[in-house]
Order: sequence, then structure tokens, then C-alpha cells
Amino acid sequence: MMSGQVPSELAMLTTLQELLLDDCSLSGTLPAVLGSLTNLTTIRFHRNKNIKGPIPSEYGMMNSLMDLSINQNKLSGSLPSELFQMSSLTELTLVKNKFTGTIPVELSLLTGLTDLRIQKNKFSGAIPSEVGILTRLSRLNLGDNNLQGTIPTEIGMLSNTEDIFLAAASLAGPIPSECGLLVNTMRFYVQDNQLSFIPIDFWQMTNMLKLKLQNNLFSGPLPSEIGAFRRIEDVEAYDNFFSGALPSELALLTSMTALQLHGNQLSGSIPVELSKLASNGSLELLTLSGNPLSGVVPGELCSLGQYNTTIKDPFGLDFDCGGLLCGCDWCRCGLL
Repeated sequence: MMSGQVPSELAMLTTLQELLLDDCSLSGTLPAVLGSLTNLTTIRFHRNKNIKGPIPSEYGMMNSLMDLSINQNKLSGSLPSELFQMSSLTELTLVKNKFTGTIPVELSLLTGLTDLRIQKNKFSGAIPSEVGILTRLSRLNLGDNNLQGTIPTEIGMLSNTEDIFLAAASLAGPIPSECGLLVNTMRFYVQDNQLSFIPIDFWQMTNMLKLKLQNNLFSGPLPSEIGAFRRIEDVEAYDNFFSGALPSELALLTSMTALQLHGNQLSGSIPVELSKLASNGSLELLTLSGNPLSGVVPGELCSLGQYNTTIKDPFGLDFDCGGLLCGCDWCRCGLL
């Protein structure tokens, strides 16, 4: 296994096409001289942890490069403008480094990108509206940065994007109604922000499989339109301010295995229609504690078993026993 600094002598391998140095305990900076390797199609330096400093501007000369992936290191500084001259680039993943500065608008020049992941850095500023030009993206992850502002409406132009991850990015305001145009998006993660509004058009994203909305400022009722998410498997919308009754249309989500709504302001009774999700064997986890619900828990939901809050097993039923709500063997109504 190679260790120590990235050897500059690699630049002598002028016909080299792939440079794969994952998990090699490499340290030091990236040699600028590697920019002369114009036949390279792939650079991967994952999990070396101690490669530091900026990406050399000379890497912009690698006009054949398709995959630049340098995850889990200590790279820092802003992204060099020369990086956006790599017209062949399809994958740019710089996850878990220490990059700073804004996300450059020049990123839109990389129109061939299918995979853009720059989460877990220290990027700041707004998400540039130009991200909407990257219409070939299949995966977009800008989460866990120090971003500000709102989600740009132009994100609705990413009609081929299956994964949109914007979690823990200090974003505020509404989810744009243009997100309803994202007909191919299957995973939409915006948890741990300060987002406050979900437009009705959002529920047109009917290919959704996993939706994470938790720990935001969303309020108002869960709309009946949520029933259009027929393929959804996992909904995490806890620790918000959703209010009103649980929509009976939740029972239409027959592929759903987990529904987490605890820590909201939902009221009324639990719709008996939700029993269908337990009886058909799909639903495994339902969390409703921390909501002022009332009435009797439908008996079929009790078959999920009591959720173990200590180990947080991904199975079971969680609700506040007592007050106005009761049901199941562990919360017999006659013993309240």
C-alpha cells in the first residue's frame, strides 16, 4: 500500500488513464504537475484523510477527465475557476473536506455532470440559480454546508435528477412550487433546515421513494394530496409544526414501511384507514408521540408492537399513552 505524499513522479506516466489511490494514508498537498496528465479520465483519492490544501488550478488542463472524486480528506480553499474548464467531467464528488467560499456560478459550465456531491464542507452563500442548467444530473448533494437563502426555483429544471439532498444547509423559506416538475426524483432530503412552507404542487413528485422533512419549520395540515405518493416507502416529517387531522389518504401509500410524524401539533383521531398499511404487511414503523391526538388507536396498528424508544429500533408503534389517546395492550383504555 502506498503512503506518504502523493508522488509528483506520477506525472511521468503520460498515458495513464486512471489514478485510483483510495485508503492509502496519503498526506501533503496535491502535486500541481499532475495537471499534465491530459489522458486521465478518472482521479479518485477517497479516505486518505490527510491530503490538504487546494485543488491546483493546473488540473483544469485535464481535458479528458470524467471523474474527479476526492472524498474524506482535508482539502481546503475555494474551488479554482480552472476546474470548470473540464468539459468532459461527469462526476464531481468532493465530500467531507474543508472547502470554503461560495458555490461558483461557473459550475453551470459543466453541463455533462451526472453526479455532483460536495456535501460536508464549509461552503457559504446562496445556492446559485445556475444549478438548474445541469439538466443531466442524476444526483445532487449540497448538504451539510453553511449555505444561506432559499432553494432556487430553477431546481425544478432538474427533471432527470433522482436524488436531491439539501439537508443541514441552513436554508430557509418555502420549497419552490417548481419542485412539482421533478417527476423522476425518488429521494428528496431537506431535513435540518429552517424551511417553512410546502406548496401543493410539491405532491406531484409521484416517483418519490424517500422523503425527509424533519426538523424544519413546516406548519399547517398534511394535505390529502400526499396520497399521490403511491411509491413512497419512507416519510420522515417529525419535529415540525404540522397541525390538523391526519389525512385518511395516507392509507393509499401501500408501499410505505416507515411514517415518522412525532413532535408536531397533529390532532384528532388516528384514521382507521391507516390500519390497511399494517394489515397488508408494509408498514413497520409509525411514530406519533408528541402530538395532541385523541380517541382509540385502531387495533390493527397495534400489531406493529410497541416502539422501543431506548434502542430506537426501526420497528413499532409510538404514541403518547394517556390523556385523550389510548389503545393496544400496553395502553388499555379501561386502565387509564
